[in-house]
Amino acid sequence: MNSKLKPTWWLLDGLIASTILSLLALQQFVLSYPVRQMLQAVLVVLGYSLAAVWLRTNAVALEAQEERPKKDGDVT
Repeated sequence: MNSKLKPTWWLLDGLIASTILSLLALQQFVLSYPVRQMLQAVLVVLGYSLAAVWLRTNAVALEAQEERPKKDGDVT
């Protein structure tokens, strides 16, 4: 088993943070209600889509992480 096989959690954290920051930045613009609602929906769908891509990309690493034996200092 490859011991360096780890999920890229920093990338998922960045995706979540950038989605939230994009939604907050969108609130700063003066847009009509339908346009703002459409852009919010697009950002949320894009965020979930990128998270799904991350999950598929890191599926093997996540399974390998579950199979690793726990150490005494590991937090669950």
